[in-house]
Amino acid sequence: MKKKRKRKADGTPYQSKIKIKKMKAVALLLVLAVLGVQAHSPLQKLVQKRQPIPANLPTKIIRWPDLQDTPFPFSVCSGAPTDLNIQTVYVTPNPPVKGNNIAIQAQGTVDEQLTGGNFVINVLYMGVQIFSETLDLSKAVTLPVGPGPITLNYQVLIPSIAPSGGYTVQLTFNDQSGTEITCVQVAFTL
Repeated sequence: MKKKRKRKADGTPYQSKIKIKKMKAVALLLVLAVLGVQAHSPLQKLVQKRQPIPANLPTKIIRWPDLQDTPFPFSVCSGAPTDLNIQTVYVTPNPPVKGNNIAIQAQGTVDEQLTGGNFVINVLYMGVQIFSETLDLSKAVTLPVGPGPITLNYQVLIPSIAPSGGYTVQLTFNDQSGTEITCVQVAFTL
């Protein structure tokens, strides 16, 4: 026999005690991070060191771009060069969902031939950086490429324990000599 969950006067279910405890723990970690205090918890360790995605995790096949998706709003980072001129960004799924992969595709043109380089992904939660990763540019595009049109793809799992709120993903691209060629950011809410 299934146990009925209690509901508020408006019909919505009460938050579980476990979920409330997790949200309080995340809020506390964010406050500690802003204050510069070191905390030692499994969540902070997960944020500090990205855990590998289990091989048995079900994945969703994503088409680039999915025909139901429309271009996603983005901005060029303040003062960023435009040797790589991003014109359109797609995010799938739109809007992003906890526990699923988020795929970002950026389309544009590049002024030079790229034979190497890297890109840096910074994820900010409510203005506080919670994740950073540097990847070889070949993980986003087949090299060499350019000058001319370019399509860059990046995909990562959004943990199901990710707190609700506002996120900004900042992608900074560097060429084979390490020179920044552009920086774009997308903002969304989970």
